[in-house]
Order: sequence, then C-alpha cells, then structure tokens
Amino acid sequence: MSDSLAAPPSLIWPSKLNVPARPPKLVYLDMKDWINLSHVTTNGAHAKNFRDALDACRAARATGAAIFPIAAAHYMEMSGIGNPNKRKPIADLMEELSGFTTMLSRLVVVRLEFEELFTRRFGPSLEPFEPLSLLNFGVGPAFGVRGGLAIRDEDDRDCTDETRAQLGAAEFDALMQRMTRELERGVLAGPTDEEADELRRTSAWDPAVARVGNQRRADQEQELRRHIDNTKWDRGVNLHDVVLAREAGIELKPLLGEAIRRWGFSSVLELMSGKDAVRAFVRSMPTCEVATILKTQQHRANTKRWVHNDIFDIDAMSAAVPYCDIVVTDANRWHDLRQAKLDVRMGTVILRSLSELPRHL
Repeated sequence: MSDSLAAPPSLIWPSKLNVPARPPKLVYLDMKDWINLSHVTTNGAHAKNFRDALDACRAARATGAAIFPIAAAHYMEMSGIGNPNKRKPIADLMEELSGFTTMLSRLVVVRLEFEELFTRRFGPSLEPFEPLSLLNFGVGPAFGVRGGLAIRDEDDRDCTDETRAQLGAAEFDALMQRMTRELERGVLAGPTDEEADELRRTSAWDPAVARVGNQRRADQEQELRRHIDNTKWDRGVNLHDVVLAREAGIELKPLLGEAIRRWGFSSVLELMSGKDAVRAFVRSMPTCEVATILKTQQHRANTKRWVHNDIFDIDAMSAAVPYCDIVVTDANRWHDLRQAKLDVRMGTVILRSLSELPRHL
C-alpha cells in the first residue's frame, strides 16, 4: 500500500454546502438496487428476494426516517435502458421513494470543496460562490443547472409572470406543479419508442451524446492502464500518487485555471508545488478522496477495460459516500471502499446488499 493511502490528511468540508440536518437519514441506492426493488412492484421473478427491503424503504419514507435521493448517474443509467417498458416501473419507484429529490451535481460539490480549501489557505475569493443545498428538486440541480419551468411565448419571451397574473396565483401554481411533475417523470422514464422515433426525426435528440464525455474520461484511465502495463510499473507502491497527480492535472485543471482569476494568482505554480502538496490538496477534498481511491483500486485490480459506466459509478460514489448516511453499492465497490476504511473516515454505512438495508433504516 502506498504512503498516500496510509496517512490521509484531514478532510475539509465545504461550509457553503447546506446539508440537511439528521434525521432523516440520506440513503443512496445503486442503480442495480433500484432495478431490484422495482421487481417487487412488477412481481418479477426475483421479487421475493427484495420485498423486505422495499417494505423497509417505504416505511422509512412514510415516517420521514429516510430520504432516498437520486443523482445524475441514475438519469444517465436510465437512459441506457433501451426498453421503455423496463424503464417505467423503475422510474415509478424512484418517484415514489425520492419524490424527485436529487443530489446536487458532483461537479458543483467539487467546486464548493475546492473553494473551501483555497479560502482556508489563501483567504476569500475575489468571486465567491453562493451557498447551495445538497438536496434539491428535479433533474436540473443533479446536472448543475439552476432555474425551473418557465412559460415562453412564440417569440421565446418569458411570460411566466403575465400568465400567472391572468390565471390567478392559486390556479397557476397548481398548473405549474402538475407540469413540473410531468416533466420530471418524462425526463426520468425517457420517451416511448414512438416518441423517441419522433424526437430523432424532428430534433438532434440522442441519449448517447451525454455519455461521450464520460467515455473520454474512461479512455484517459485506459491510457494510464496501458502505461502501467508497458512500463512494468509496481502498482502497489506508487500508483495512488500518480492517480492523485492526474486528478489534479486533468479533473481539477479547470478549477485550478479559475483559481488564477478568482484569487488573483499569476500562475498555477503559486497554488501548489511538489508531490506532498498535491497529495494533501486532492485528498483533503472528500469527493476527490473517494474518486482517487476507487480509481487506484480499479487500476490495481487490472481486470477489465475502462468504460463510461466505470466513470458513472465512481462519480456517484464520490458524492454519495461523503454526504449520505447509507450507501448501497455493488460488491467490488463495497470491498474497495471498506478496504480503504472510507466508511469509517466518512462516517457512512456502506452496504453491498439490499438484504442488509432494513436493519439500518
């Protein structure tokens, strides 16, 4: 095990991220677990295996003991399920348990962590971020988009206030609430086959486009894999430090560039230099700590080619593990997270099976 894994620095939590008071517990379910729970609602072949877990989730939701937020990764993985008849029961259950409560985009959370770290070290930014909530309503915040549904006329002019005045506040608000719910259902469940065909004919709609960025990031990890293999590198000694350096140089590069402007530096070299500084910088940010450890462990295992779903998984875990109370994930991620003692360090219960969930709710 590398030195960087053996001696982690203190985590720095962003003061501008408004995290809800506990209780209720925040419970993050992997996509496979949403799918498994949906088997109960459709009386699927494996329904009996997950009935107790679904009953416990429903009870916790009804009593206010738990919140089951959904995240950007869920929307993206839902879009990868080609059959709309398979998507609908999953989407219905997500609506039931989450109420369309979503976790703030991981990219936004990273920015708040970054600002907290730099503010403590260098003082306030010249362009400070506004405080934001970890939990929000709807797909927009999950992808870092602000603002809600608006009414526009044929000239694309916002006429929301005029329409509200014409209809009256109560009728307008009820209408907007219904429209917003329908929009959220449509985004989560995706189009039917007929609607998808129409969208392809009349627009540039293509659900695969959103996965291109993550495939590019997966390709970068695959390139590191080739470098490791070609150089006969001892992955057990130095790998984590290299992953940390790549996280700073690739994933955090836009924020480092912004920091030159936001804090008035002349170059990135003023911000940090040397392996120890990079290590402390990246590992102090909770989301980056989870991401780099999971990437390191997957490189160390060297069992399969990197694909876009690996990036979805790691992004999801890097936000869920630091900020949720309970995380249910697959056996491989569970092993990697527990081996690195991230459950202890983050104060999070990490489970590998839905059967374990009821006693923690």
